[in-house]
Amino acid sequence: MRTLYPAMLVALVFLAGCAGESKPYTGPALPYTPEPPKPKEPNPVALISTPNGDITVELFEDDAPNTVANFVELADKGFYNGLTFHRIIQDFMIQGGDPKGDGSGGPGYRFRDETKRNPQKLEKYSLAMANSGPDTNGSQFFIMTTDKPQPQLQEPGTGVVKHTIFGKVTKGQNVVDQIAAAKPPVKIDSIKILTKRNRKYEVQGKIIDAPNPPAPTETPKTPDATKTPDAKNPDASKPPENKEAPKDAPKPAETK
Repeated sequence: MRTLYPAMLVALVFLAGCAGESKPYTGPALPYTPEPPKPKEPNPVALISTPNGDITVELFEDDAPNTVANFVELADKGFYNGLTFHRIIQDFMIQGGDPKGDGSGGPGYRFRDETKRNPQKLEKYSLAMANSGPDTNGSQFFIMTTDKPQPQLQEPGTGVVKHTIFGKVTKGQNVVDQIAAAKPPVKIDSIKILTKRNRKYEVQGKIIDAPNPPAPTETPKTPDATKTPDAKNPDASKPPENKEAPKDAPKPAETK
């Protein structure tokens, strides 16, 4: 047993030396405090100038980034300058952004809605996209002028708004009210982007509009009423009906 003492002593000295060689702790201070979240970037701000005065709009980039990118891109190009609020329905909304001025124009392309995960509610002074059906957004927009419920602008059963809400008026509400009481058209002098985030604003997923078909060079012939109707088309022997294209297709549905 006596012969083991020197070996044990050597082992103890070795272990003590190893303990002294351990590296100092370099991790985060204890108790650990997580880093605070980065501050949210402010939303872009647009200024709509009219003969009635200016309207300041906050753009909800986090909720509708592609729609905001489209609006900012068009505004920066001067697309809206000199256009009008061509459609005004009292106690409902004012609609503008159509280069043709009759509700049928746009920028030459369409893009998809941003409605499904959009938490914004359609209320007075909301800024939303006008359309002629799902995923037909272009350049036309409208500003709500009422807080009354608009069930015709919502999907049945789900309550999801059919129009992408991408901003709200923060200043110049009285100007909106004046335009809402006026007779259309009301001129849009310009739309300028006052502030925006440090990124490129360009709409994604453009669906390019097909060019208008050429007008017929002669009047279509009326089918011979004495011939037997086509079995696949029982009305083939009837003259074609003269159905006019809607003059104001890209628009929010009207209240009944």
